Amino acid sequence: MTPLRVLLVDDEPHILQALHRQIRHHFRDASLPIEVDLESDPEAAVRRIQTQDYAVVVSDYRMPGLNGADVLAELRCLQPHCARIMLSGQVDRDGLAAAINAAQVQRFLMKPWNDAELILALEAGLAHYLGETAQAAALSRADFHPGETAGPESATAP
Repeated sequence: MTPLRVLLVDDEPHILQALHRQIRHHFRDASLPIEVDLESDPEAAVRRIQTQDYAVVVSDYRMPGLNGADVLAELRCLQPHCARIMLSGQVDRDGLAAAINAAQVQRFLMKPWNDAELILALEAGLAHYLGETAQAAALSRADFHPGETAGPESATAP
């Protein structure tokens, strides 16, 4: 089975390592293989999501260069089925609004995070991704094209 990939984005290496350790510990015996990539540079993270598919991306909000809302908004455009989780030590109303509106994050977690909340958010994100990709595959197999009309035989008389 192809592993599901998770990308962690934070400019603080010790945060990346702590997140990675927690995820690796929780999913070590999971029946679903998980691979975790770490990225400390938000611009490099965007380049990575242009070439690699992810099931879940967890991004810090405050980082030099691009902020997390920008990274996750780009991810939403490139990989709409990927679950997006924002992590931040400071709540900023405009940043939170951007994360919700532009990036459409599924979860917002505060630093320091609660390990159980982090794992629940990741599990929900993985479930979201699996559901979205299964639905897209089913629609593709059914040759379903939203917005197209069926044809003249389905038209009703006025």
